[in-house]
Amino acid sequence: MIEIILLFFFFLSSIVHLIFCFTEKEKLRKITKPFCLAILTILVIVIDYKLWPVYIGTLCGLIGDIFLLKKKDLRWFGAGTIFFLVGHIFYLYQFIALNRIFFQQNFYIYILAALGFLASFVLCYLFLPKNYKYLDLLGYIYVSMLVANIIFGFSAMFNSELNIASSLCFFIGYLLFFASDGLLIWTSFVKDFKRRDFYIMLLYLVAQLFIVFALFITIL
Repeated sequence: MIEIILLFFFFLSSIVHLIFCFTEKEKLRKITKPFCLAILTILVIVIDYKLWPVYIGTLCGLIGDIFLLKKKDLRWFGAGTIFFLVGHIFYLYQFIALNRIFFQQNFYIYILAALGFLASFVLCYLFLPKNYKYLDLLGYIYVSMLVANIIFGFSAMFNSELNIASSLCFFIGYLLFFASDGLLIWTSFVKDFKRRDFYIMLLYLVAQLFIVFALFITIL
């Protein structure tokens, strides 16, 4: 019962936050932003506190959200990116654990993910602007991590031993995350546009929910 209540409050806090994003009420947007991932983190702990990589992942997302409230300050932006990167690593750790036997039997998936990571890093280095040195490097690593997670999610959909919804949600979640962060990077460093936070946060919150659901569906 408490899980349903927390899920309701997650949706409620997300809707309220998105309304403030859409209406561009900046102060209220900043106040409500941390509540979404905070409630999701509590929900994850309540469902199963033993799956620590998942709630560490959401907690890193929460901390990243707080740092990105000052995203115009590059130090805060960089710190937020690091926390999000760590969160993705923990999400991937739990996803690999769910598909451990499948990935062991198909070891080439690790090679494909590594190649995807390297290819993404090289493409980012070649085509993205180079203005902030270490922050640029961190951004390349971050984007490449998203690509690797997308590859793992897509590959796991061929795992007949696991509920396909888990892999599908993980795959879709990371596609949405990639789109959200792509908008964030574009509006922060290339060209801004009206109601940017609404589109970024809509994609982001749905992505987080899909990823968490992917990592929990096998025990629900």
